[in-house]
Amino acid sequence: MMAQPNDDMQKVIDTFQEMYPLPVENLTPAHARENPSLTDAAMSMIGHNLLKRTMVPTPESVARVEHRIIRGEDGSEIMIRIYTPAGDGPHPGLLYIHGGGWVIASLNVYDPSARALCNGAGAVVVSVAYSLAPEKKFPTAHEETYNAWKWLTHNAMTLNVDPARIAVSGESAGGNMAASICIRAKADGIKMPVHQLLIYPVTQTSLNTPSHIEYRDAKPLNGAMMVWFMGHFLNNPAEAADLRLNVLAAPDHTGLPPATIINAQID
Repeated sequence: MMAQPNDDMQKVIDTFQEMYPLPVENLTPAHARENPSLTDAAMSMIGHNLLKRTMVPTPESVARVEHRIIRGEDGSEIMIRIYTPAGDGPHPGLLYIHGGGWVIASLNVYDPSARALCNGAGAVVVSVAYSLAPEKKFPTAHEETYNAWKWLTHNAMTLNVDPARIAVSGESAGGNMAASICIRAKADGIKMPVHQLLIYPVTQTSLNTPSHIEYRDAKPLNGAMMVWFMGHFLNNPAEAADLRLNVLAAPDHTGLPPATIINAQID
């Protein structure tokens, strides 16, 4: 039997459908970015006290939020949002990479996650506004998030971050880039994250796995959308084999940071 969403998740999906989103796979990326999101649905329900998760204000308050522009090694500009928790520090640090199939979403869509991680871990969270496809195709987002990792490790003390306690986290496409950072940092001989928090990460690029087949019509993420994301993100289909995307196929996973993996059951 196929897995079913729990009561709260079903309410969010129902509310999302009541916002009449257009099928993402039929839209241009520009229009898809203006479509309602699950964050919109969840925030609406919490605002109306319709979800069980009403004990915690959303979005959660943190001690400070600021924005900076950092530069990649090629001189490109990357915007980051820094969430700082209460307390004197030095705090743990966390590079956070949002999801969206490398094509949609933003710092704002995933703002609740970054705030919750900041408070829950008592960590300074650096969230990366990496470039989206198709304006910037693969491997731009991977390069920018890797550069953001190096920037965070080099500038930890200026952020009141303990350099010995810096981890990486990402959701969906962001989870892929978080894992890729760990593999690449090890290969390059630079500082690796002390932990990786991977939330329903993309770890391989086949669109023909059992879960893709069984849940091809699932909501809110279906098989047609995955084809759409990859079509806009990749320069050509052969790039799907690149080990920065297909991290499960990396020849050596030994010596990497321990990982906490949170999977989405119905995607």
